[in-house]
Amino acid sequence: MLKSTGFKATAIPVAAALAVTGAIIYPGFETADVELNDGGVWVVNQSEGKIGHVNYQSRSIDGGVATPLASYDLVQHEENVMVRNLEQASLTTIDPSMVQFAGDNNLPANSSFSFGSSVVAVTDAEHGTVQASSLEHIATSKAKAPNP
Repeated sequence: MLKSTGFKATAIPVAAALAVTGAIIYPGFETADVELNDGGVWVVNQSEGKIGHVNYQSRSIDGGVATPLASYDLVQHEENVMVRNLEQASLTTIDPSMVQFAGDNNLPANSSFSFGSSVVAVTDAEHGTVQASSLEHIATSKAKAPNP
């Protein structure tokens, strides 16, 4: 009976030590670092002032926003979606995950803009300037007229 108690007293710490050693040595499972993009497209109905997100897989509009703007243009690059107010020279970001307007950014009058995956460029032909900013910092980047 003494031998069985000694065996239990030795076996439990040895098993625990093996489990801890295995946990330290084992590298774990590999995971994939993926960017989720549903491939959805944003569309407009200018006569009703609506902007909607088309879910390609279900072939239906799964969200949208209403805009009071009379004259606007919608631009999209992957998950980045912006609405350009053509009357007031402003650029409004749409947050696709919340399906709502996220921020309004003033642009110089009569300017044009273009954007790609992470940069917005604003061209002011009247003053001969071009400014570039990251999408996250467009609100802090204000185009300025050159000094006379």
